[in-house]
Amino acid sequence: MNNIVCKVIKSLFFWLALTNAIAQAPQSFKYQAIARNNADVLIANQQIKVQISIRDLMPTGTVLYREQHTVTTNALGLFTISVGVGTPMGVGEFSNISWGTGDKFIQVQADFTGGSTFSDLGTSQLLSVPYALFADKSNSWGLQGNSGTDDHNFVGTTDNKALYFRVNNQVSGFVYGSATFIGVGAGGPSVLGGRNNDPNTVVGSYAYANAGRGSYNTAIGSHALYLTRDGSNNIGLGYLALEQNVHGSHNIAIGTEAGATQPSLDNTIAIGSYAYVSQSNTIRLGNTDIVKIEGQVPFSSASDQRLKTDIQDSELGLDFILNLRPVQYTMISGNGKTDYGFIAQELQEALGNRNVNMLSKDSDYYHLRYNDLIAPMVKAMQEQQTQIEKMDNLINRLLEDKKNMESRLKKLEASLSSTAAQQ
Repeated sequence: MNNIVCKVIKSLFFWLALTNAIAQAPQSFKYQAIARNNADVLIANQQIKVQISIRDLMPTGTVLYREQHTVTTNALGLFTISVGVGTPMGVGEFSNISWGTGDKFIQVQADFTGGSTFSDLGTSQLLSVPYALFADKSNSWGLQGNSGTDDHNFVGTTDNKALYFRVNNQVSGFVYGSATFIGVGAGGPSVLGGRNNDPNTVVGSYAYANAGRGSYNTAIGSHALYLTRDGSNNIGLGYLALEQNVHGSHNIAIGTEAGATQPSLDNTIAIGSYAYVSQSNTIRLGNTDIVKIEGQVPFSSASDQRLKTDIQDSELGLDFILNLRPVQYTMISGNGKTDYGFIAQELQEALGNRNVNMLSKDSDYYHLRYNDLIAPMVKAMQEQQTQIEKMDNLINRLLEDKKNMESRLKKLEASLSSTAAQQ
């Protein structure tokens, strides 16, 4: 049987065949050759079958893709096929070939009778890859997934420019410098044109949406840090977390709508849904429905002498404690059980004009640090003990006087009895 000898016109001639420039599919490149038999006679106007294999890295490398074409030569023995749109033979997919990774080789086989008994016509390296094919597989990602990727494949930029993502043509992601914004409206207008590359991390729709020149903020959750402009080092985790903060810094809010209720508070922590703080340097655990805070061990307070100054004996003692009215009550927002404690307003009256941390008031309510009552109670017990000891001494003296009087009385009675007997 004579073999078909294919002499390639102009080596291999490629161009991209795109039927839809937007979808970029199907993609192919042209292969054109002249068919001659072993006697170097043109095989003209005859139907032949050609099998194409794309091999990886070397002429005998792994077959990445294989297809067949049934074509008819012209009067000059010339035939043209589009590699990539032939009949797939179940070996790989043309669209999955990573043209930019390693050398690629094309193997050509043919049967001049149009059957399936193929003779090998040679394997040649693809010295140039059609630009659009290379761009499609090496510099972009497929819409239906990708395979054969490595650290050379990525979505991003190769210059010092911001990376943007859009949804419905609206900016929905921005990465530049130390700034990361992910979500529709995240970062607001400040991300347009790369105007905000301060070190902030934002994930969530409209999170940090009014960003100004603040830095080192972290907002995770829809509308988290929504109004924050120039505050820094804030953390908001949850829907509307730290939403009301505008200028404050070093605040932490974890939970739905948790956070500061004022625009310029600093150094606050609010943990729990609807947990609010209204003063700087304040920690709030839970909302008004919380009835118990548990822990394996009690809270510890810093009490080292080296941390204190102006140390004096407590001026609050027994008189102060006697002025307090212990009460029992039920919280309006609670579990309906009875609590025991004090009324903050009454305690304020007992404290007078003293400037103390025991009692405080924010924009809404009074707050009492019950732990601060321990020292006055200890002082009251000490004062009581002094009084008790004085009373003990007085009682002992009185008892001694009583004993002496009883002894003298007995002597007097004995003397009177003796005198009466002598008479």
